[in-house]
Amino acid sequence: APYGALLSNKPNISTYVDRALPCVAKAAPWDYRAWRPDVVIVNIGTNDYILPVGDPKPALFVSRWIAFATSLLEKYSPAPALVAVCGPMTMTQCGSVQAAVDALSARGFKASLVNTTLAGSPLGLHGCAGHPTTADHKEMAAKIGPAVQAATGW
Repeated sequence: APYGALLSNKPNISTYVDRALPCVAKAAPWDYRAWRPDVVIVNIGTNDYILPVGDPKPALFVSRWIAFATSLLEKYSPAPALVAVCGPMTMTQCGSVQAAVDALSARGFKASLVNTTLAGSPLGLHGCAGHPTTADHKEMAAKIGPAVQAATGW
């Protein structure tokens, strides 16, 4: 999976995604059959490039991103739409996320990309530890909203 793509022995999104309570190691598994979302929003990859975890090569990052998204989407029937997000803390992975979205679309998944780069990103982010503030999150949501609407018709 993308977080720490080169460090498969470290916890990453694949460690937590199937848990009903992600931070509880012995939590019951998430029941994908109990409820099907219309859309899944995924913003992963930031920590691969801004933490000292290995700076994966684009081909490795793309292949792991595709594998993660495919595994997640195929747990639902029919597969929900995917809105992939990149930014705002780093845009390094945006081209690779677009390549993953293109590959997923070619495989028949309904997938799109939203770049949530904000004015001054990433240095202009003033939340805790360089994360977005509440106001930044509102701007990001405004960017993501149209993709959700296009994917769902809401």
